[in-house]
Amino acid sequence: MPTGVYIRTEKHKKSLSSSAKDYYKLNDGYWKGKKLSIEAREKMSVAAKKRIGRLNHFFGKKHSAETKRKIGLSKLGKKQSTEAIAKRSIKLRGKKRTEATRRRMSEAQKGNKGNNWKGGLEPINKRIHHSIDYKIWRQMVFERDDYTCRKCRKRGSCLHPHHIKGFAHYPQLRFKLDNGATLCDPCHREFHSKFGEGRNHHLNFNNWIRI
Repeated sequence: MPTGVYIRTEKHKKSLSSSAKDYYKLNDGYWKGKKLSIEAREKMSVAAKKRIGRLNHFFGKKHSAETKRKIGLSKLGKKQSTEAIAKRSIKLRGKKRTEATRRRMSEAQKGNKGNNWKGGLEPINKRIHHSIDYKIWRQMVFERDDYTCRKCRKRGSCLHPHHIKGFAHYPQLRFKLDNGATLCDPCHREFHSKFGEGRNHHLNFNNWIRI
């Protein structure tokens, strides 16, 4: 049988779809409780890896709203097995998403596009702290300080990205790297118990760090 990419007409596609539906009606439950051999699964995996980009029959296409709804309903109430979750966790371990990918994912879940949207009830400050800009700024501060508290020099543990100039009173500096400092939880609490919340100033911070 010749190999390659087959271009099928709409009539042919409908005919194949109809045949497949008839087959599954007659053989309903055939694969239930059965598993493919490791060899068969490896062959399928190799074949699937070749069908990337333009070689994939779904390249450049999108599911319709109705199809998405049907897929969602078919998965409703189903839970992944512990084994499947563990496999995915191992596969993703050590991998980092790019900033562009993180922003796309954030944008896809923003506002009423999000799965947990409740009509904009979340306070603005909490919303900012959950934003992708805040998360990226937080990571940059931690990485610059090598995940080490600027006050006690303890590395790791529970860390906070502290705003040297107050979050509320200096909105233009909220995501500036120079306005962030890594503090461990006890030191962060100590600073705010001494100087209060919201009115942080760089002079207070610099004098406190030297003590």
